[in-house]
Amino acid sequence: MVRGGAAALLAVGLLGPAGAVAPAHAAAGPDLVLEGLADVGGLKPGAPVTVPVGVANKGDEAAEGAILTFASSYGLKSMRQFSNCEYKDRAPGDREDYETAVCVLDETLAPGAVYDTSSAFSFGTQRWAMTDVVQWRVEPASKAALDKHRENVRAGGTQLDLVKRGSAKPKGTRSFVMQDIEVDNTADYSVSGARISGKAGETVTADVGFANNGPAWVAWFPEGPPDPGAYSFRVMITPPEGTTPVGYPDRCQPYGRGLIMCTKPLSQGSILDDEKLSFPIKLRIDKVVENAKGKVAVEHVVENDLDPNPKNDTAEIVLNGTDGGTDGGADGGSTGTSGSTSGSTTGSTGTSGSTGTSGSTSGSTGTSGSTGSTGTSGTTGTTGSTGTSGGTTGSTSGDLADTGSDNIALIGGGAAALVAVGGAVFAVTRRRSRVS
Repeated sequence: MVRGGAAALLAVGLLGPAGAVAPAHAAAGPDLVLEGLADVGGLKPGAPVTVPVGVANKGDEAAEGAILTFASSYGLKSMRQFSNCEYKDRAPGDREDYETAVCVLDETLAPGAVYDTSSAFSFGTQRWAMTDVVQWRVEPASKAALDKHRENVRAGGTQLDLVKRGSAKPKGTRSFVMQDIEVDNTADYSVSGARISGKAGETVTADVGFANNGPAWVAWFPEGPPDPGAYSFRVMITPPEGTTPVGYPDRCQPYGRGLIMCTKPLSQGSILDDEKLSFPIKLRIDKVVENAKGKVAVEHVVENDLDPNPKNDTAEIVLNGTDGGTDGGADGGSTGTSGSTSGSTTGSTGTSGSTGTSGSTSGSTGTSGSTGSTGTSGTTGTTGSTGTSGGTTGSTSGDLADTGSDNIALIGGGAAALVAVGGAVFAVTRRRSRVS
């Protein structure tokens, strides 16, 4: 049974947008902060996660009740509900939405005291989980606070209470914490090529594709404004001999000496576990070269060992083929649609786009992409100006050129790493910070 006081405010409604930065703590009055909530890692898909939560009052006045909220990402499912909480599932069909809950706790929180929830929260990890988060927030209970939190369904189950932790003193400093839940999983990125034909002077379309065959999704959880140049993969395209690229879809741009780079910026959303993208490239046939072949290759910008099947990471573009072969790569990789991104411009090409034989592979607990230096600001994967130097993350081989970059942010699995390229050192991390 839900008690009166703060708990009675549940009828008002609950949680707003997840991930908003918590306001600065007031100098006087109750000041509630979260305790504990360490990151969790090393899990297998399907494994449960138990999360104990602590709340402390660092203020100089008692708090008459508290509002505790969480928002969990697509790879997690709340497994335990409480009678003094209200819950909302993610919107149907929107896998990037959050499952949310708001709990109203009736206890009086004394100044300088630390409390633990009477029961731990529990989440199940889904088959596609890899880099997921739970966003936690605590604040003093009030009708005004609840008015900005709108939820739908009141739960059953036992009541969630706060239990004082003896004489412990507060150690937490933030009212908002983003907790990483890391699952040992993989994402099989693949590409598909194309077989085309035409005569000299004609313009043909090579519709190459990218696919994430799962099982994991690759997500991004920034606590600040998204970096428009960050990405978790790039598809590098070498046109067949005798052709010139003359048209690009939104997510593609010229890159280096005659190459093309295509990607999906993380600012446009995560890479879902069944993501498919199509990159139709228009090529002008300058001269007919029988059985001319180009190359399509996908690169993880995080660790390549996240991809369990490197054999489908490359494919061919065959022009006027005579061998009767196939383009290789991913089945159905060109059946997706490419959404819009910020407009891409070619700009002038810097010297860092020169052809190289190898690059660097960055490992991180998040994903961080590198950006090219061939365009102007507002393009996918550009630094905003033409440059002559920069750092490369990801790896290049064969005809794939290195790319210059600075100010990179990214996401995926693995430990944080430092990558030194082109005289600069970049920290590659899962996220910028864990709390705000």
